[in-house]
Amino acid sequence: MCFGSKALVKRLMLIQLLRSCMGLSEFLNGDQITGKQAAIVFFAWLTIVIAVGVLMLLYTSNAV
Repeated sequence: MCFGSKALVKRLMLIQLLRSCMGLSEFLNGDQITGKQAAIVFFAWLTIVIAVGVLMLLYTSNAV
């Protein structure tokens, strides 16, 4: 088995799941997502923003 093939299979399965459930443009449009899905997307985005901010603070504090 090639290196990283499990990750590739997982990505392909996720892409297939997203295509079968809802098109990406429909999902990003936001007309058909539930409140729970919207909350998950929002808090995932917020977590990423906070994590990047903390990493930037740690990086810049070591650079000074």
